[in-house]
Amino acid sequence: MPVLDLSEEQHDLLVQSIKEEREAAIAARTKAGLPAIWDKARRQFRGEDVEQGRGGFEKGETLDSPASTPKRPISEKKGGSSVVVNITRPYTVAGTARVADILLPTNRLPFNLKQTPVSDLEVLRGVVNSNPQLQQALPLLSESLAAKLAAESDVVKVATEKAAALIRDWMKESNWAGATRKQINEAGQVGTGVIKAPFPKRRKVTPEMQQVLDLLPTVFEDDPVTGDLLVAELSMRLEYAPHTECIKVENCFPDGDCGSNIQNGRYFFELVPEITRRQLLEYKDDPSYDAEAITKVLEEDPKSGLKDRKLKKGSPYELWIRTGHLELREDNNNKQQFGFQVTTLVNDIIIKSKQYWLDTERFPYHILCWEPREGCWAGIGIAEQIETAQRGVNAAVRALMDNMGFSVGPQILEMDGLIEPADGDWTMHAYKRWKVKKGLPGADAMADAKQALAFLEFQNYLPQIMPVIEFWLKMAENTTGLSMQLQGQAVTDAVGVSQQLLNSSTTNLRMIVKHWDDDTCSPMVTDFYEWVQLYGPEEAKGDAVVEPLGSANLIVRELQQQALLQIGDRVLQPVYDISPAKWMKMYLEGFQVDHESLAMTKEEKQQLQQAEQEPDVKEKVAEIEAAAQRDVAALKDETERLKLALEAQTENVNKQLQIFQSLLDASNKDLDREVKPEGRASAPAPAPAPAPDIAVDEALDLLGA
Repeated sequence: MPVLDLSEEQHDLLVQSIKEEREAAIAARTKAGLPAIWDKARRQFRGEDVEQGRGGFEKGETLDSPASTPKRPISEKKGGSSVVVNITRPYTVAGTARVADILLPTNRLPFNLKQTPVSDLEVLRGVVNSNPQLQQALPLLSESLAAKLAAESDVVKVATEKAAALIRDWMKESNWAGATRKQINEAGQVGTGVIKAPFPKRRKVTPEMQQVLDLLPTVFEDDPVTGDLLVAELSMRLEYAPHTECIKVENCFPDGDCGSNIQNGRYFFELVPEITRRQLLEYKDDPSYDAEAITKVLEEDPKSGLKDRKLKKGSPYELWIRTGHLELREDNNNKQQFGFQVTTLVNDIIIKSKQYWLDTERFPYHILCWEPREGCWAGIGIAEQIETAQRGVNAAVRALMDNMGFSVGPQILEMDGLIEPADGDWTMHAYKRWKVKKGLPGADAMADAKQALAFLEFQNYLPQIMPVIEFWLKMAENTTGLSMQLQGQAVTDAVGVSQQLLNSSTTNLRMIVKHWDDDTCSPMVTDFYEWVQLYGPEEAKGDAVVEPLGSANLIVRELQQQALLQIGDRVLQPVYDISPAKWMKMYLEGFQVDHESLAMTKEEKQQLQQAEQEPDVKEKVAEIEAAAQRDVAALKDETERLKLALEAQTENVNKQLQIFQSLLDASNKDLDREVKPEGRASAPAPAPAPAPDIAVDEALDLLGA
């Protein structure tokens, strides 16, 4: 169905009005000379000679090897050097990489959401407290506000945290960090980087949810208006997600009367230079586009809205997106207002026009200027800053190359008619043979022949030219504010001095980071937060403000790292009330280490808590050692007791042996008497007493025997 309820005549009038605005925006940009500046900056970044139309292939991106060679024939005077020393590229790469390193050290989103100090809710609370009648009527006016006033303060805090988590998920899903790096690179090259965010981008929903969207209108057949509104709301929340994208500044056409801020203009045009037929066919399936208008576009050949651009038959189409207040002026001076609309045109045919997705009537384009340009929305880039130094280096190096061409070999002075080459070729080379033409053979003839060729040396001016080259390289540092240290080249070997010089050399980069905080991060995240308020879950709605952290990241990286090291031994002391977890997080960020990738999981935290509840290992070891000592002492006592018992038993055995020996001796004497001749029998000897029962083996084992 048509995107606007207009007749064909009204459509043509509206398109004509939009075309006039577009032509005015293009003319204002051209009058300011911005396209020429951007084209010159990009060619200079690629290593082309922007004065003579030279071009080259760069050999490196540092000043150690920045020379390039011509990539196409150049018509110049014979013998003149055409070398291009590309110092623009290494300076641009170093500067933009440094800013990106400051803002996105670990791809962490550099912002926080904080509750508004004096929010609308608190103002309403104060009025309600002084007017009880309003408190009774508030649920009829707004149930959500009444519920928020009745809720506890923690509810507001939880809502802010949920909104921040939702915004971070959206931004990560749309590769916000990559878009920011592209914006910084664009700002360094041409002076202006543009991020478009947030804007709705269609995504696929689950089949079950798609079935609900398809059947929902049938449920409200008696009230089709309500059904259409519900479908539109669900589609906006489910099928479309906020997206982030970096666009080239050449495709931006703000109102020529906007001055230094595009938000002051009445409209903003964005050019999408290449839209294929396949993409247009996909747009036909999107209900927010006019399928009939797209069909009409596909029946035509592509047309360009730029006068200096011609599109061939079969080439991609141009798509123009106009954001701003839309109105139709008819011949009778009547005006038809459509509000703040986003209108899409292809071949000067409106294929889509919808109300802006946020209540705030602010263009979703956020500008980062590397260096502000007076009275202009576009900035000054590194290529433009370094242009004079680039030209000076090129001129000095070419003079050096020309001088080297003359001084690398001698100039040859010939005397005609005295000698001639044996092979007839006058080209000089080693072991060449010559013939004497004049005079008789002899000494005089040979002397004349030696004087036939004289060699003149051309002076080498390398010592005089090198200071000129170094002067222009120093001028490149001064004009851009970028030190050679940013390219990895040491300036001094003194301990600590290099770090101080590096901190001083990044002063202008810190200003760029602050501009990014104010002009890109804060308004963009504010728009994301408004998206949460309009289309997010109810429990995430609240009243918060954005706190950019780009400058804070810089301070942590550059100024607080040494302080963190110095207080490391005091973190665990409770008297200082310092969180070890937060200290470690800031310390790791200083080394560009992602703290989240090292954070413990819930299971690991539970295990650690259980381990903390258990007795200390040292106490366990002390108890085991004490028990062991007690066992050793008891073993020693038992050993002494057994030793004494063994000694007593041994002494008793010896005594028994002595008694047995004495009895044995007495028995032998009696036996001797019995065998005497008299033949008298002797009395039998008494039986020996039994030996006592002694645990000798056990005692010997304890004694180690």
